[in-house]
Amino acid sequence: MPLFYRRERDSLPRSWIALVRNSMGRLCPRFNAHRMVREYAEAFYLKADAQWSHYLADGAAQVRAVCAWDHWLRTHWSQVRVESVEDKHPAILRVGQDLEVEAQVHLGEIPSHDVVVEFYHGRLGPDGKITSGTPAPMRWEALLPAGRHLYRGEVPCQTNGLHGYAVRIRPRREDGGFVEPVLLFWA
Repeated sequence: MPLFYRRERDSLPRSWIALVRNSMGRLCPRFNAHRMVREYAEAFYLKADAQWSHYLADGAAQVRAVCAWDHWLRTHWSQVRVESVEDKHPAILRVGQDLEVEAQVHLGEIPSHDVVVEFYHGRLGPDGKITSGTPAPMRWEALLPAGRHLYRGEVPCQTNGLHGYAVRIRPRREDGGFVEPVLLFWA
């Protein structure tokens, strides 16, 4: 900052201008359109093309498998529900401690390997809703009577203030196929 206010006879901050030019000379080669296009191509377009080719191989057998799974899942998804959520917290939860949570979920005919049960946790806004939440997976623990499943996990408490969590269930394909969150249970 002192360089900006140190002016020469012509009222220009020559030292500061030299610093800016030096920074631009070092940074401009890194921040340019050619680099951006190359990184997008490597990180997204080439991977998308490879996945497209994978799905179309063998007469689009992968596409048919994904469509069949999706249809089967949609047919049975109405059976999925979070039945209970319990947390085991002390009277005062301190920064650095984890909040232990158990959830019992009913999956109906959907096997546990076809879903992800996870926390969605973060700070609470003035309206009591989670702002800027972060997902974290819960662990499958046991099959309970009546087709229920027990999941456990720990919500990390890394900052002070009012925080909340939700337990949600998302479909998951074993091949990593994209699916979006479907069922939310707010706790």
